[in-house]
Amino acid sequence: MLCAKHVRPLLELLLNRLTSHLGTTTTTDTNSAEDDGTTSQDPVYQLMYGIFSNIISLDLSPSLLGTLRPPSSSKSILTPHQLSFLKILDGHIHSTSTSQQPADAAEDPLAILPLNTTLHLCHILHTTSSRATDYLFGLRDATGDSLLTQLQAQPRDATAPRDEVAPLDLEGLIVTLGVLAAIGESADTTVKEEISKQGTVGDLISLLRDLNLFQTRTKPSSDAAPNAARTGAAKSPLFMLKSEVVTVLSNLCHECAVVQDEIRERDAIPLILEQCNLDDANPFLREHAILLVRNLCTGNTANQDYIRSLEAQKVVVSEDLLDTVGGRLQIDAAGKVQLKRG
Repeated sequence: MLCAKHVRPLLELLLNRLTSHLGTTTTTDTNSAEDDGTTSQDPVYQLMYGIFSNIISLDLSPSLLGTLRPPSSSKSILTPHQLSFLKILDGHIHSTSTSQQPADAAEDPLAILPLNTTLHLCHILHTTSSRATDYLFGLRDATGDSLLTQLQAQPRDATAPRDEVAPLDLEGLIVTLGVLAAIGESADTTVKEEISKQGTVGDLISLLRDLNLFQTRTKPSSDAAPNAARTGAAKSPLFMLKSEVVTVLSNLCHECAVVQDEIRERDAIPLILEQCNLDDANPFLREHAILLVRNLCTGNTANQDYIRSLEAQKVVVSEDLLDTVGGRLQIDAAGKVQLKRG
């Protein structure tokens, strides 16, 4: 059994050796063996990577992560070794999804990742998202928005101590979101409904609401400003977190009425429409959000009717579009929205 106490030192040793081969430090983008010709030919690497690939395929990942859990006195939900395994899991699922033929995925919707592992990742998302938002709220309350802005633009220096770059749990959240996005892209309706039963959709919506408070939109202003905004944001530990959340929601609600309805019932459609505004610091967010809106409405007349019948006071309008046409919105006595030229 993986939970035997004597297994943990061996697992930690293997993870240390494997991550050393991969050169992983604080990056959240773990590439597969096929991405590095030198590494993939190393027999030691192949042996260690093969061990963990078999653990993943045999649905033993929850047991492994449980074996590596932190002591009760730890302030972190995840340990460095758990994070290392999540990165390996991320590399495994992306290499599997790229090598798998569409017919194979249709024949076996669990071919990329076993269901128990997927549901365990939902639990990790729940705990790490709560910890991450608690951290962000605490940072805001303790230091104010100015330091929070500095955190968002802080480079991810591989030589800096981990807690000076980003909390361990925040990094684990980012990796977990990437894995769940890949799962949602290939999962069938049954798997998506099981994910919904774990409360994952609600966790994602809550996280997106919180991120709206901390990652305010950078309006388009000039040709130079967007590049500066993107360069600073790309070095942030929070960069693309919003986009990852939107992507997971988009993949989960694709052709899944249960998730589509839950998003509407949780009153999250206005929040999602708000993400359709241009953001220089997060240039791909709008595209991900538009795809999410399309997936929400495809085959779901209730969501289509909801968007059509939004009250005037709740309509989310693209501010950059209004700036372009030089106008502003007003609500007349009848409650109708009118565009007034400025």
